[in-house]
Amino acid sequence: VGAGYAALAEGQLAGTDVRDLARRIAGTARTREDAAERVLAFVADRLRYTGLQFGQSSLVPAAPAEVLRRSYGDCKDLSLLVVALLRSLGHEAHLALLRTRWDTISQDLPGVGEFDHAIVVLPGRRSLWLDPTAPGIPVGQLPPSDQGRLALVTDGRAKALTRTPESASAGP
Repeated sequence: VGAGYAALAEGQLAGTDVRDLARRIAGTARTREDAAERVLAFVADRLRYTGLQFGQSSLVPAAPAEVLRRSYGDCKDLSLLVVALLRSLGHEAHLALLRTRWDTISQDLPGVGEFDHAIVVLPGRRSLWLDPTAPGIPVGQLPPSDQGRLALVTDGRAKALTRTPESASAGP
C-alpha cells in the first residue's frame, strides 16, 4: 500500500519545478528545521486548507503547480506541495498517511481507505514530522490530533506502520 501510494504521489510530482519558489521561501535558512519553518509559514500565509474530495481527488493529491495556481488544497495536496518544496531545497521528505481517529486500524494489511489525514515526514536520525494544515504549531511538533497515531510513510520502503511522536507531558 505504501509503495503504491508513493508511486501515485511521485506521479503527481513528475515535472514539478518549484526550485526558484523554494529558494525564495527558504531565503537564508541553514537547517532543515529553518527551511521547514519557512515553507510551513508560506503555506499558512498563501494557501487555504480546503477539502474538496470528489472522485479521484479523494485519494490522489493534486500536483503542486495546481495547488499553487488555485491557492488551496486539502491535507494531501498541501503536504505534497511541502514535500516538493523541501526536496527542491535538498531535504528528503515524504508523505505520511495517518488515521486521526482512535479506533483500530489493521496493522497487518492497512488499506488506503483506513487513513484520513496526510502529513509530511523528513526522515533522519531524528525524524521531523510536519502538518501543513496546522498553522501555529512549532516545527518538530504535531497537533494533538496527529500525535501517537499509526502512520504509513509513503517512501516506497515502509514495511510497517510507524507511530507518530507524542509531545512530552509537562511535569511539575
